[in-house]
Amino acid sequence: MIQAWSTSSAVSDSDVDPLFLSKALLNFKGFSGEKNFQPAINSRQVLQSYEAVKKMAEGESLNKPSLKELATRVAVKYSIPPALFQNLIQIESGYDPKALSPRGAMGLGQIMPETARELGLALGDDKTPGSVWHAESNLTASARYLKRLYDKYHHEGFSEGEAWNFAAGAYNAGMGNIGKAIRKISHEPVKTWDQVAKVLPQVTGKYSRETIRYVNRLRA
Repeated sequence: MIQAWSTSSAVSDSDVDPLFLSKALLNFKGFSGEKNFQPAINSRQVLQSYEAVKKMAEGESLNKPSLKELATRVAVKYSIPPALFQNLIQIESGYDPKALSPRGAMGLGQIMPETARELGLALGDDKTPGSVWHAESNLTASARYLKRLYDKYHHEGFSEGEAWNFAAGAYNAGMGNIGKAIRKISHEPVKTWDQVAKVLPQVTGKYSRETIRYVNRLRA
């Protein structure tokens, strides 16, 4: 038997996607509910339950601890140190899925529009899977991008820890700017992030301080 729960939000029959409702309620297991959820038996309450389940599927009702758990699962999936990824999301958005920076960076991982498109995310207001505003989709794209940066620097010969430092720096300042800073060091082999941090002001000016603090907070 399917058990439904009622909420105080309003919903009309025209809002309902029957296929989504049947799949969501049949597959939604282990939900303990909140205090304002009560067993429902009439169609109005079933429709309201559908709206609540749909919001959960879109990540709207996830609280910070739940988002941290989700970030951990995503980090493990992409072989990223969980603490590093959790801290990155905390710095970027404070675990606010609706975060929008003045420069246009979006969501939990504060992904810029061009990067979001490159990673296959939709940029509209829709919060369904595949949207930059969908919590899990945003975290997954952020992790994929961070891991791509790590793989680049590790492949170039940096140690594992230093490759994560460079990946964090590139996540914040852009891979192009980090590359320019590396090329400014011609008198010695570049092996550490600290070497690059010393010349980064020549590339990004006053913004270099933000990047250096950023990497120090995430330091591997």
